Amino acid sequence: MGMLFYRPSKDTSETFVHDRTIREIKGSLYTLLALFLLVALTSYIPRDTFNILNGRIDHINNMGGIVGAVLSELFLGTLGIMGYSSILLAGWFSLLAFRGEPFKSHWLSMLGFIISTFLGSLGCRLIWGVKVAEVSLLQGGLIGRYVGSALEGLFNTTGALILVVGAFIITLIFTAHLSMLGFTRRIFGEEEEVEKRGREEEEKHKEKEEKEREEDVEKSGKCIVI
Repeated sequence: MGMLFYRPSKDTSETFVHDRTIREIKGSLYTLLALFLLVALTSYIPRDTFNILNGRIDHINNMGGIVGAVLSELFLGTLGIMGYSSILLAGWFSLLAFRGEPFKSHWLSMLGFIISTFLGSLGCRLIWGVKVAEVSLLQGGLIGRYVGSALEGLFNTTGALILVVGAFIITLIFTAHLSMLGFTRRIFGEEEEVEKRGREEEEKHKEKEEKEREEDVEKSGKCIVI
């Protein structure tokens, strides 16, 4: 029971207890949000949106009720299958809250996650758009249907895919500090050569310093003898 219930000692400051309590509450709320999204999105039925728009609220099939149906349509209807990433985002928020890490320190990574989700919707449309049904989540939702179709019309499927992949790589470089230079060096084996050269130069530098020290010692010894 001691693992489940926290009892601060008399020496523990009130500030620490308050911060811990706030952290626990925030983490629990985001965990509940992630669980609710999981239940709502996995029970998504496009018919629920039709029923809501026509006022047939008593015909909602979503396990999350009206709120679950609306959220499901917001994420899955807009982003397609990539809308499930909202569950991962809520879980990420929960982890940061439990750890007490501020969201501001991870804003760049979050921005990259969101942009990658939109790019994923476009990629789904370009890859599976013709192969799956119009109502399939692999169509990429509204983002894939309209933006993806526009890119496909301007650049054709192959050209549009190249643009999406390029945008994804740029996003990783900007938000996750992906190094294409390091990637190419690993592929062509140049990184090992660079490291080898660096070690050789470092060894030469050390040998030079040792020789200079020996010469200084010899000179100082001669001066003493004189």
